[in-house]
Amino acid sequence: MKYLTHLLPILALALLLGSGCREGKRTPVRTQEESTRKTCLSATLSDSVKATVPSDFYEWPGEWDFYRMPLVFPYQLIGSDTTDTLQLERFNGKDSIQKPNVSSDAVRRKTGLAIILSHLSFDRSMILFMTEGKKDFGVFSFSTGQVEFFSTEKELWETVRTRGFTGPNELVPVSIAFDNYWEFDKPWRFSIGFETASPANAPPAP
Repeated sequence: MKYLTHLLPILALALLLGSGCREGKRTPVRTQEESTRKTCLSATLSDSVKATVPSDFYEWPGEWDFYRMPLVFPYQLIGSDTTDTLQLERFNGKDSIQKPNVSSDAVRRKTGLAIILSHLSFDRSMILFMTEGKKDFGVFSFSTGQVEFFSTEKELWETVRTRGFTGPNELVPVSIAFDNYWEFDKPWRFSIGFETASPANAPPAP
């Protein structure tokens, strides 16, 4: 029931569009907010790094059965067949953005396993996540490239609040975050910290 209000608009849109907007080539809605999102996610990059960002890094959502959600360069979420889960990856520059099998590498745990997200929240500094099957809660720093894991969601929120996290104060399903990042529909506005939210004003940890 927690996400019912978020899902109703998506279900209505799916019924209206039949096969849906995810089949074939997907064209994100172009708005001023898209430009703001790109500016926000690039704000912490140095000028030298910005000069290396491919022109389509923040513009290509994938196509057919492939899904892509850019984060702070060079990081991105990648998936196929479904957006229920997406994998945290790093663009390596070996080929174009649109050839991720060559140009993108999985961000891995110390054990070598890839990090597959089912729920997330993020701002320009870090991405918080829950892994598939609620096995782990974690935070990944865009600046250091380091990932930390926690045994409970409460521990995760307690930690990131001390680090000035400004993103949405809940871990939402990746599929909802993906649709709203590209503005395919708008049941939930994924702000990625555009608002000047203060951790001190955040709701109590789950």
